[in-house]
Amino acid sequence: AGARYMLTGPESLTQAGQARAIGAAIGRPLRVEELPPAAFRQAAAAHLPAAAVDDLLRYLAEYVGRTAEMSADLEKLIGRPPVTFAAWAAGRAASFR
Repeated sequence: AGARYMLTGPESLTQAGQARAIGAAIGRPLRVEELPPAAFRQAAAAHLPAAAVDDLLRYLAEYVGRTAEMSADLEKLIGRPPVTFAAWAAGRAASFR
């Protein structure tokens, strides 16, 4: 399997780090709670074929606690330096309340 990249801002956070940043933006603590695979499978079954759910679970398991690989592509695409996740969350705090 080749390298997988995501478009990131100037930092790459875990999902738990993203939840903490959103929590800070709205003034209350948030946390990530992992669903057991069976619970995810049951919830996703209404929307995805079983093979897709299996693939998604495998993909997500590979990235537990890891951050995305960094690249400069987002800045190239948007033509300006990207903002931090915390700044993005602060600008959208009302959407998270």
